[in-house]
Amino acid sequence: MTDSSGRTHPHTDVNRQDWLILILLSVVWGSSFILIKKGLIAFTATEMALLRIEITSLVFIPIFFLMAKGKMTGRQIFWAATVGVLGSGLPAFLFAIAETSVPSSIAGMLNSLTPIFTWILGLMFFKMVFTKNHLLGVSMGFVGAIFIIAFEPNFTLNLNPLTLLIVVATISYATSANIVKTHLQKVHHITLSSIAFIIIGIPATIYSFQTDMYTKIAHEPQALVSLAAIGILSLFGTVLANILFYRLIQRTDAIFASSVAYVIPIMALGWGILDGESLQWPHLAGMVFIILGVWVLRRK
Repeated sequence: MTDSSGRTHPHTDVNRQDWLILILLSVVWGSSFILIKKGLIAFTATEMALLRIEITSLVFIPIFFLMAKGKMTGRQIFWAATVGVLGSGLPAFLFAIAETSVPSSIAGMLNSLTPIFTWILGLMFFKMVFTKNHLLGVSMGFVGAIFIIAFEPNFTLNLNPLTLLIVVATISYATSANIVKTHLQKVHHITLSSIAFIIIGIPATIYSFQTDMYTKIAHEPQALVSLAAIGILSLFGTVLANILFYRLIQRTDAIFASSVAYVIPIMALGWGILDGESLQWPHLAGMVFIILGVWVLRRK
């Protein structure tokens, strides 16, 4: 929604269907981090990310021919390619690399920074309106991130540099969300998802032959377990989730759609605990701060 000056208001009326999509997205994406962890059992971070992109792009090829609607201009194809790189390609590598040493539950918690950065980038580059709640919400979110990234229970600093890759990934997600709302609002969500993944899938598939992942699939028993995890991640956490996410952005706004961050860390935390991951109270406190920050950010 825009005002007379052309600036975008970060609030749009939502209905029950929008909330159902949001909850489904939260559950699916909240389970993604444990699947990344399982994918890394047999594959390197690069191999896992390439497989995720490759499988997703292959699935989208028939979807494109069967369900895509409408035509895209050259400019829209450019923005769709940008969304593919920033919204899926780059984060796939960043999360995989980070989770080689960062617990999946921590990754899920830090992913909650996405709506914070969505608003910051929206204000800076996409004509989003500033309101009095925003500064407080953003500040709370960053306090929470610092707790998760840097502090041990005794308040000693223990910064894992790979956690910063997750922060970069959330900035990438946020940029993609704003681009969809600003430049691709009228493009059918299935067309957008298909084009975005097919474009990034081509170089990913070519590069995959330079790795050992196909040899691993053929000869290592553990590789089949990891491949199954990546397959589930690709079909549900990427194909289905991206279609729903782009549709939700178009139906509402980038901030509301990014509010999947409310439930994602809770799901990621649950899976992490079930998988034996240990968490300290600064991590939980940080998660609460981030979620409260997103809530304040969303308040009218």
